[in-house]
Formats: sequence, structure tokens, C-alpha cells
Amino acid sequence: MTLVIPAQAEEDWWNNAKKLISGIKDKTVGANLSDEQISQGLKQALSVGTDTVVRELQQPGAFSNNPERHISLPSSLKTVTSALNKVGMSSLPKELEARLNQAAEQAIPGAGPILKNAIAELKLEDIKKLYRGGSDSATRYLEQAMSVPISTAMIPVIKQSLSGVGAFELYENIMNKYRNLPFVPELNDADANMILSLVQQKAIGSIFDNLAAEEIAIRTDPKKQSTELLKQLFSKS
Repeated sequence: MTLVIPAQAEEDWWNNAKKLISGIKDKTVGANLSDEQISQGLKQALSVGTDTVVRELQQPGAFSNNPERHISLPSSLKTVTSALNKVGMSSLPKELEARLNQAAEQAIPGAGPILKNAIAELKLEDIKKLYRGGSDSATRYLEQAMSVPISTAMIPVIKQSLSGVGAFELYENIMNKYRNLPFVPELNDADANMILSLVQQKAIGSIFDNLAAEEIAIRTDPKKQSTELLKQLFSKS
């Protein structure tokens, strides 16, 4: 269903949103902010936030040591893990899990340029579609509008990182050992693409969640407002 908003109502909404987005309570100051300043300021906030997120998430242990980001083996591999545990090969699934987290960390730097390109492509019309609620609204709009193309663009990056840490090779080794065990159920849906999808989803989700936190910090913490435009846009003084 398409919602048609009258031009005057849309313009009134944008003028109100400008004050909300900028975080400036003084209506006189808010009125002096141009549409282009709002647009460029939000893009700059997302771009600065992206740099911070990429630096943090590419660090060793950023996924493996963080309970919220840690990549665990999917439930579909529980049967495999259980069977290998019984024959003294429990180290193999544990090693695969470790390599998946390592691959996610190593793929993060490749996400930076992809995400920044998506931010640069946001038009004023896109900015005007921001949800009014929440101080992470720019990130969440970007996630809603661009998560599919960003995820797609990340596939070759994640494939390369999984190959680099030997995750695909180890996965095939694990599945071969499982299939050679007697009296185990056949797994027709076992596919190496499963681990690719797992890392892809967790990496992209972590990027957007951390970028949302950075956006909130940039809006509210003067120390995070590292450029004159960000200070002008988000300063409440």
C-alpha cells in the first residue's frame, strides 16, 4: 500500500524533523540549517561512525570474545558435533567455530568502502524518509534501504576471508569424517554456503548495530563531534 502525503504536510514534517535531527532546541538556530547541511551532516556522522566501527570490529577477538557478536555453529550442525564428540573429535567443530569468528573479523575492513559508498549515494529524498523517532534513525534507515546490496557486495569479501582462515576446507573435512561414521543420519542439506551465510549475517548485523551506537554517541557527545559540520549540526549549546 502506498501512502500519499500532501506536499505541504511533507514539507512541514521535514521542517520539524530538521529540528529533531539536529538536536538543536533553539528554533532560530534550527531554522538556519539548510536541507543540504542536514543531509551532509548525517552522511558525515555515518561516515565517521563507519571508520570507528571498522577499527573496532576488525580487532582480534572482536567477535570471538564478545558474547553478543560471537558466531556459534548453527543448530543444523548439532548432529554432526554430537557425533564427532562421541568419537574423540570434538576439537574439530570448536576449531571451525573459531575460524568463523576470525573470518568475520578479517572481512570487516572490506566492509568499510562498501558502506561508505552506500552512505555517499544517499540522496536528500532518502534523508527526508528518516523515521522521526530514535537517535539512531539515520543508521536504521540506511540498514533498511541498503542492507541487501551491502550484504551482497560483502559476499566475495567474506568468501575470501573464510578461505584465508581455512574454514571451507575444515568444514569439508568435518563433513567427510561425519559421513564416514557408522549409523549416523544423512544430512542432505549440509552445504558450505551455510557457513558463508552465517558469517555474512553476523558481520552485517554487528556493523549496523555498532554504527547505530556510534550515531547516538556522535549526536550526544561533543567529544565525538570531530568536524565543524558535526559540531554545528549536533551541538546543543
